[in-house]
Amino acid sequence: MSASDDRGALSLDLLEAAIRTEGKGQLNIGKLLRACAVSVTQSAAAEGGFPDDREQLAQDLLALSQRPKVSGVPAEISDCVALASQLVA
Repeated sequence: MSASDDRGALSLDLLEAAIRTEGKGQLNIGKLLRACAVSVTQSAAAEGGFPDDREQLAQDLLALSQRPKVSGVPAEISDCVALASQLVA
């Protein structure tokens, strides 16, 4: 498992823990766990740096918009990412 996979799993586990603690009425602990998950995810995502090629970014977003469709995620997620691709282009 790569470091990226480890962080993805950690982020998912943190979000699951947040949902579980919120379900027990521990809302502030849930917020803390959610913030930790976002921090882990954003740190991993930022390692790629900032793109300087707008066309490449649009292509990457378009390809990314197809992934939720095969993951069972609502179609609206794919539609939003596809729209982002169009707007960047």
